[in-house]
Formats: sequence, structure tokens, C-alpha cells
Amino acid sequence: MLYAGLMIGAMTLVVADVAAQDSPDVAGVPGNSEASAQSLVHSPSNSQAPSYAPPANDDVQFLLLLLAAATSGVIGAQMLPRWRSRQGQAFQSGFEENAMKEPDLSKVPDMRPEKVTSAPSAEPVKPEPVSTPVIVPSSDLASIPQPGPQPAEPAPAAPPPAEVAASPPPEAAVVAPVSPPRATEAPQPSSVDALRETRSSHAHQSWGSFDRDAVPRLLFYGGSKFCQFSADKLHAADEWFVIGDIHGDFYALHTIVSHIRKACPQFGIIFLGDLIDRGPHPVECLWYLLKLADDHPERVLWLAGNHDVGVRYNEETGQFRSSVEPAEFVADLNIIDSFAPLRRAFGREYIELAEGLPRAALMPDGLLLTHGGFPHTDLQTELAALTLNSDRRKWLESEAVVRDFTHLRITKYPVRRPNRLSISCSYGYQDFDAFKRSMSGYGIKRLVTGHQHAATGFDDHPDWARNGHEALTLTGFGFADAYDRLDSYGANYRRTLTVGRCRPDQIPEVVQIPVDEGDLTGFYEVEIKTMRRFAAS
Repeated sequence: MLYAGLMIGAMTLVVADVAAQDSPDVAGVPGNSEASAQSLVHSPSNSQAPSYAPPANDDVQFLLLLLAAATSGVIGAQMLPRWRSRQGQAFQSGFEENAMKEPDLSKVPDMRPEKVTSAPSAEPVKPEPVSTPVIVPSSDLASIPQPGPQPAEPAPAAPPPAEVAASPPPEAAVVAPVSPPRATEAPQPSSVDALRETRSSHAHQSWGSFDRDAVPRLLFYGGSKFCQFSADKLHAADEWFVIGDIHGDFYALHTIVSHIRKACPQFGIIFLGDLIDRGPHPVECLWYLLKLADDHPERVLWLAGNHDVGVRYNEETGQFRSSVEPAEFVADLNIIDSFAPLRRAFGREYIELAEGLPRAALMPDGLLLTHGGFPHTDLQTELAALTLNSDRRKWLESEAVVRDFTHLRITKYPVRRPNRLSISCSYGYQDFDAFKRSMSGYGIKRLVTGHQHAATGFDDHPDWARNGHEALTLTGFGFADAYDRLDSYGANYRRTLTVGRCRPDQIPEVVQIPVDEGDLTGFYEVEIKTMRRFAAS
């Protein structure tokens, strides 16, 4: 601005010089340039102009030069602070608006004061919310929120559970779909990741000792062998699911439990026994089940199977044996290597764990769940002679009765004679009818078992149904009968896994879950093909 004032002064000087040369030396003439210049110097009114004598040309030029200098100084002194103030305000406003641009200096002098206002404080930039994985049926993929900026308005509240339960069932449930998954449910890890997580969480314990705090969290653990659900135990879960024999199939165990988690977060699970032998991951299945019980206390029930309680230890030889075949779990415990002491400690504690498991469970609606069956007809005659409830309870806890709950096998025939030369004799539907009558005070009506391995994952026993008796057998594992062959876990692996869902006053509903081909292939390639037991395959 100082330079602008000097330029104005110089131009004024030139104009004054030209005017002094061209204008006549006459004072008081209206419109005369010299008189106009004179008015800029004198404060008296122009009424005194006719009596005023104009100075010489040199004096006029000198006075105009002083006037130009003074004018430029005043303008510079006034405009420079203003320009700086306006420039600072414009930069600050641009910074708050996150517009980091060079200010246009050519427009600053023309900014009018009324337009120069402080910019309002910009709202703080909100981080874009992290999208929560949404689980929906494949037919509803169009409803999945797309990534990008979210609207400023708050998201609508999630629908109540009742509305969620009323939505269409997921496509994964083929025969009898379970409740649809919750929209906020996080996706489950792959089977490979779940297996590795299970191993890593117990790396310091593998073939060592159990987590003693987790064991009592199993429902009815350490109590009666014949347990009865009370109303509070039953309502600890929104729904109860039943899983048959797992036999070391970690892929099946993880897949079924993951499906249950998505269908009913407040679930309850009843395992019908035989967690070990046959399959390649018995220890991992054991850790997984105990962790599940630890995370969901009073909602996981493990009924003992004949393989679970068949392990014994010989103190004299330091070897383990089993009362059943096949017995791969015992064979692993007897391996002699640097880990043998750990295996021995692990095996002995496993025997103690299995001994505390219940053998049968009775629901309030008359549903009896066992691994094998019920006390056969020869033992029922003993019960008929007992009149006191305390004596009948003792009978239910006796060794022979407990063994029948675990070892007997269901058949399609009406009657089977008890063969005590074999620990695993069989029974028919009329034998079950006789047991119901002998246990009339308990209200037993229906039967669910494991033990028998159905090729489709379940057997609803049509011969029983035709004769007015309800029974269901469930199989949890998915590998083929030739479990020692590699292709039993790949090409020949069952493409649907089975679970039962309890319903009041009915036999459990059969739910078949299609396996994820990608997950199964990944598990087969990473965990199965690399095992030494399948090297010959």
C-alpha cells in the first residue's frame, strides 16, 4: 500500500506540472485546476478564493509532492493492518473448513467489511463407523449394507428378538431349519482356524493336565448318573440341541456348534457321548467341548458314551486299555516317546473326568436321552419290587443300570432277549414300553440315543413309529465308515451334518446342515492330508 501511495503522488505531480504549464495565471476561476489544487491545501471555504494570490509553479509542484507523500503514508498506515487482518481471517476460515488453498491476494483489497465475517466453527469430522459383519441368508444378500460414508442420522434400532425369530429360516437348514441367525452375530472362524485356536489355547496343557475350573461347568457333572431337568435348568437356554457321536471329528463338531450359535445365541447343547476314538482329533474335540462349557456354564451337558468311559489304566504295567474297540485314543496314550509322562498324566485325569459324567437325562415332557438305551427287562424286574422312591433312586444309580444306559443298542425289532454275555446287548420297542411302565412315576414317553451310526446322520425308526413308539438316533460325525482311509474325510465325507432340536412334547426335530465345501476342502488339505496316520493312503 505504501508503494501505491507513492505512485498516486507521482501521478499527481505530473498532472500538476502539466496544469501549471497549460493553464493561464488567473485566480478564482471556477473549474481552474490550480484553484482546485489550492482547495486541497487550505481549510477555509472557497469563498476566500477570489482574494487569494496563486503561488509560483515551483512552489505548487513542491506542495503537491508533500501532499502525495502524506496521502500515501496515511493510506498505507490505515490499509496495511486491515489487509493483514482480512488475510488472517480468510486463512483461518479456510483452515477450519479443511480447504488448504493459497489465498487469492488479488481479491483481498476489494473485500468489503460487511462480507468479512468469522467462519463458523466446523463440526468435528466423525470417523466412518466400522461395518459390522452381517449374517443373512444368501437370498437376502441385497440387504447387506454397502461400505461408504454413513448418514448423519443415527441408525435405526435393531428389531426385537421376536421379529428376528419370525424372519425366514436360513438356507443352511435343509430338512428342518433352525431359527435364523441374528443380524449382529459375528461370523464364526474357519474350521482350520478354530482347530489352531483350540490347540494354542491349551498348548501348555496338551497331554498334560485338565483345566480343573472348567470341568464342573458341565451341566449335572459329578452328580447323579440319572439326571432330571428342572424348570430352571431347562429355561437356562432358549432352545436345546442334541448332538450324536462325534468320535474325534473336529470338523463336524465345530460346524454343528457354529450353526447352533448362529441359530440361537442362548443355546443349550446335549452331547450323547463318544467324543473319542475313530476320528483324528479326539484331544482337540475334548478341549473344544470343555471350553464351550466354560464359556456357557449350565448350558452344555455331556452324557457319557461307551468309548468315553471305556478307558482304564493299569498301575502295574503303566499302560492304558479300553473295554471297547476300536480304541485309537488308548493307543495314542500308550506311545513311548519323550512325551510319555505327559500322556500318562493326561490319560489318568481323563479317566477321572469321564467317571463324573452323567449317563441319562430326562426332560420334563418325558424325553429320555441316553447314549445307548435303558435298563433291560431283566433289570426291570428288580425295579418292580421297590416301592420307596429312595430305593428306586439307588437302583437307577446302580452299576448294572448305569452300564445299560451307556452300552445297549436300539433295534427295529419288537423284543430282544438280554444277552449278558455281551456288554452291548440290544433291545426293541416293546422292551422300551415295558421300561416306561416300570418307571410310571417318571413319565417317560420318548427316547433319543446315539451309539448306532446312521448312514444319513439320523434314524427315526419307522418300525417304532408304526407301533406307537417315538425314538430317534443321531450321529454327529461326518466321515465314512472306513474312517482310517484318507478319502473318508474328503470325497466320501458326508455333505450334510445332523443335529436334533428339542420341541415340547415331541421327538426332537432333525436338522441337517450342508457343509461349506470351501471350508471342508481347506480343512482336508491343511489338517487331514498332512497327518502321519494317513501317510499310507
